[in-house]
Amino acid sequence: ALYFTEGLLRELRDEAAGPRRNMLAYWMATGSGKTLLMHLNILQYIDHIGGMQAFDELQIILTTPGVNLIDQHRRELTPLVNALNRQCARR
Repeated sequence: ALYFTEGLLRELRDEAAGPRRNMLAYWMATGSGKTLLMHLNILQYIDHIGGMQAFDELQIILTTPGVNLIDQHRRELTPLVNALNRQCARR
């Protein structure tokens, strides 16, 4: 763990690592809430780019390794997307 931490800190200081700072990765145990965190990060991103004003131009491509995860994302994100669409329609 110490070697990983030292390597990560060195990479963060390295100028060549600059373009990679806009990436996000999760390394968590099964059932620990990675999907929930990802959905929260999507909401945070929407807020960061301008919230509802930028929602019309928002394009997020979400890939998953299995069909069961596609169903989970659809089930969890559809109510949110519908609510955002209703708010946009009222503008």
